[in-house]
Amino acid sequence: NFGIFNNSILAGCEIVRGTAGLATMGAEFDTVTHAQIIANRFISGVADHPIGMQFNGGADKYLHASRIRENHIFAATTGITIAANCTASGTIIQENVIVRPAKGIQDLSGLTFCINNWISATSDAIEHANSATRCIGNHVINNAAGGVEAASTD
Repeated sequence: NFGIFNNSILAGCEIVRGTAGLATMGAEFDTVTHAQIIANRFISGVADHPIGMQFNGGADKYLHASRIRENHIFAATTGITIAANCTASGTIIQENVIVRPAKGIQDLSGLTFCINNWISATSDAIEHANSATRCIGNHVINNAAGGVEAASTD
């Protein structure tokens, strides 16, 4: 858990799940503002991480004015998840490759912008509370079937 991750950079890291049953997520964040999470690899070791990145919600928990881009995420449940009560204003999730989860990006707050991500998910590539106005040019495969669909909605 990164806890407070303000004005910080996480770049070029390889986060591997080395022991099954221990780590439930690649990275967990409580308070994030003006941060950059760029070009990291959340990859399988003994198994996929259940969750690639999780941004928690609750009192004084937010994801503000940050960039999450160019990450490669292998996850079983969700690639990137943002709680409904997490203030995620001004954050851009862009050009990530997310493979194998049930849900690729899950933004229950509906405040991020999801732009040009490549996602193959077994259930729902993008679950976003404001997908019609904040999801632009994403390339998704839902339900692991069909061709790539350039989608602005989930």
